[in-house]
Amino acid sequence: MRKTIVIHVDGLTGQSYQELEDQTVLQSARPPHLDELAGHSELGRLGVPRETRPFCGEMALLALLGYDPHKWYTGPGAFEAGGLGVVLDAHDVAYLCHLVTLRGQDGWGDGKKFGAQLFMADLFGGGIGTEDARELIDAVNEQLISESIQFYLGSRHRHLMV
Repeated sequence: MRKTIVIHVDGLTGQSYQELEDQTVLQSARPPHLDELAGHSELGRLGVPRETRPFCGEMALLALLGYDPHKWYTGPGAFEAGGLGVVLDAHDVAYLCHLVTLRGQDGWGDGKKFGAQLFMADLFGGGIGTEDARELIDAVNEQLISESIQFYLGSRHRHLMV
């Protein structure tokens, strides 16, 4: 019996960047271990028909494993929960939550309410570390005081709400 290992590398062949001389991340990288592995492998590429987009990495994983992603994909929260070891009950809903940086039009603003005066300045929480994020997630859970909603610490800016 022939053994097969599938390595799914998400996003490397996607968009090209001016900073990389109009190359993709994979084209500009010099990955000797991937080069060696590819030299002894059969390579393929998953093509996604336009009508099925948006198509994210989690959906690609489901498709590679033989599942219909449009039937079984419920969003990134369930995958994040699995990665964090959080067991979901049948009626739980899991959301992937990012810590982000909000700024006012003229600096920070008063930070008291959302609206046109605030904009998202950074999608990754300003490069927050996991220990600093722990303080914020703990504070949210303390302030929320809910038996039905719980935030779970992930890594850096990525966290989970169930």
